Amino acid sequence: ILIEENFMIDKKKQMLEVFQYILKNKYKTLTLEETAWDLGYRARTLGDNFTEYFEMPFARFVRKLRLRQAAQDIYSSQSLKYVSERNGFNQKNFFRAFKDEFGMTPKQFLESKKLVPDMPCKSEICGHKMALEYKNVDTVVVEGYPILPEEGNQTDLLENVAYAFRHPSCHVNLNLPEEQWGVWWHDAERDGTLYYLMGPRAEQYQEKHEGRVQLQIRGGNYAVFSVEKGQDYFDIAHTSRELAWYVFNIWRVLNRKTMDRMGFTYEKFDGEKAYLYIPLLKGMDGIELERDSEHSIEKIVQYVDEHILENISVEDVISQFGYSDFYCRDRFQSCYKISLPDYIKRKKLYVLAQKWSDGEIKEEDFVLKYNFRSFRQFKRDFVREFKTEPQNYHDVAMNLFSLKEYYEDHMQEISISVVELDEFQMIGKIIKSGNNKTEVDLDVPGIAGFWMENDFPSLDGTAYDTKKGEITEKVSLYESVKESARQKQICNYILGPIRKDGEEVPEDMHIFTVEGGKYAVFESVQNESGEEDLTETIRMMIRCVDHVWIHDNWVRTDFRSRISFLYYKNKKIYYYVPICG
Repeated sequence: ILIEENFMIDKKKQMLEVFQYILKNKYKTLTLEETAWDLGYRARTLGDNFTEYFEMPFARFVRKLRLRQAAQDIYSSQSLKYVSERNGFNQKNFFRAFKDEFGMTPKQFLESKKLVPDMPCKSEICGHKMALEYKNVDTVVVEGYPILPEEGNQTDLLENVAYAFRHPSCHVNLNLPEEQWGVWWHDAERDGTLYYLMGPRAEQYQEKHEGRVQLQIRGGNYAVFSVEKGQDYFDIAHTSRELAWYVFNIWRVLNRKTMDRMGFTYEKFDGEKAYLYIPLLKGMDGIELERDSEHSIEKIVQYVDEHILENISVEDVISQFGYSDFYCRDRFQSCYKISLPDYIKRKKLYVLAQKWSDGEIKEEDFVLKYNFRSFRQFKRDFVREFKTEPQNYHDVAMNLFSLKEYYEDHMQEISISVVELDEFQMIGKIIKSGNNKTEVDLDVPGIAGFWMENDFPSLDGTAYDTKKGEITEKVSLYESVKESARQKQICNYILGPIRKDGEEVPEDMHIFTVEGGKYAVFESVQNESGEEDLTETIRMMIRCVDHVWIHDNWVRTDFRSRISFLYYKNKKIYYYVPICG
């Protein structure tokens, strides 16, 4: 038995190592042979062990995992071409593989708003059939005798599931046909003493027996694993332990489940099966969307900073992230008040000055490695940009701020409410076009702030002329349009007043419909006078709402069918973000 257990431990250790390697390198081309070589295993032995444990070959497992990552990426508003290439497919094969796996095309999947299906679960544990079911479980009160563990509060709970079967007690009848619950518990009334409690529902007994303890196990959303009960006590305990190891080390990580720490992880046993209950905060019935931990604009900054001396271009940077040229440059400028091309240029000059001053590079390196005609040219460029000599680089502020820290410092200046909005129309004028390359780095907060407070010339003398003293209501938003000829997606930034019924629309304006529904509304609360610097308020909202709040609350938003917009009324700016529900 000891030899068999040690063999299983070694195999589990190997499978965990391979599993973690796959997750770490999920966007790389992975083969069994290269994986075995990198981890120091024989390919054939590793392949056999992998297929036995995960119940599918290595290549199929990786393919299924990549398709689920692709489904996640689709929900992140990235282009299908980028999603397919990022996950190791050419575009034609990607559509076929995606449909084979999920029964629908990527576009249909996006429109369905479904969760990403879990990776296939194991069907057996230690030769016993296993099943998984998601349930909303009722609260239950259990009564039983507490069993004190041999290792006290240092007990490894994952290694000691089904503890009563490993350490049979005269107080616990393990052969009852009715359901019995088992749970580890730190008893606050006993100075936090750890014990394993096993017993049936409390209401099954007319009176509380001496020495028994009652414990209320809170209900909620649970993933419930069931496995055929073993033939003897050792088999039951061993199977339960292998199940718990798989659930916590493989299944939970693989399917991105978030456990509810206010819930209970517990076991249940009846005459036929052993059960393991896992309380879930996220991940019921599938994989919920989890965006990258870093915010998208900060990832661009990080990439530029890491590759700044490699003569990178704006196109090189943008190609790494799967977003449009317009999106990356527009969002970067709006957030940091510097264009992406200017940041790349200035950051390179700054880093080179730093390395030259510290003696890490020589004057001839500027010509041989960094594409300057001469060191003198570098100095001229530096002085032109920073108005000081390169050796004074430390006087230059070149590091960009942390969006998360900015959010924490400024979000208290913004109030949030929720409204149900009826559909309405605006008349808009394009003030920044994705078709016009000269406009791509224009600062949206600046131009939006100006035109919110001023009229377009074409509105003079019309019903929309604000000089008439009427209340001004204007809206600005990003409009995505598809060119009919090339079917290329273009993004324009439009701004204009809310449409008035029966009034003629000026020639250079066009009608845009804003969908109704539930919206989170963000409003600046700091200025008591009611007047505010619109440009800086818009920029603050873009930084806090676009790049942090929306990012962290993505599952609550509804950008699949609606868009966000800025609304201006009575010299106040409001930011509307579509949310679900």
